[in-house]
Amino acid sequence: MRRMVIITFIVVSFLVVFYGILTLPPTIPIHFDMNGNPDSYGSKFTLLILPIAALLTYLGVPIIFKIDPYANKIEPRKFVLLAIRDILVIFFSVVSIVAVLGAQRGYLFPNLMAALVSALLMVIGNYMPRLPHNWFVGIRTPWTLVSEHVWRRTHRVFGVAFFLLGLLMLVFSFISIEIWLWIMISGIILITIGAFLYSYLIYRQEVKANS
Repeated sequence: MRRMVIITFIVVSFLVVFYGILTLPPTIPIHFDMNGNPDSYGSKFTLLILPIAALLTYLGVPIIFKIDPYANKIEPRKFVLLAIRDILVIFFSVVSIVAVLGAQRGYLFPNLMAALVSALLMVIGNYMPRLPHNWFVGIRTPWTLVSEHVWRRTHRVFGVAFFLLGLLMLVFSFISIEIWLWIMISGIILITIGAFLYSYLIYRQEVKANS
């Protein structure tokens, strides 16, 4: 049932995009400012990028199970990777439909887009503490990749950080897009730096404990 739901999202996104390609003029808005107004134009075939991304995400994640050096560790928790895959597929599919509507109306609904991005961060943050040790998805620093202990602790802490960042962004997505953008950029930068330093410190603790 779940597989059919995800496939339906992909199919519907392709159908909507194909409808847009058939009905829209050759040149359409492809980028919008913070107020939702177009500020860049391009070929209508760029609308295919998002549904193709959804399809490649759906087909590509299972390949990770086969080629990842930590395939044995992934197997018991592969449902987490599949859940994140399905979330991304739904996100790309929904945004592709919104993009067609934006091209038709010449307006991209900035609050809706901000809310979708915020919700995506919240959901991914919720799954991060359960993410299996792997080389492709998650917080990949030199120290999380070589140590499962560092991986677990880093994802436990920064999964919460991602969730809280997404929650804060979701609130401001309906208040001020300018503040929302500032929160997103500064939050991601701080989390990136924090995860890098935290994973290093935890790794050093592990090395000392084992020496």
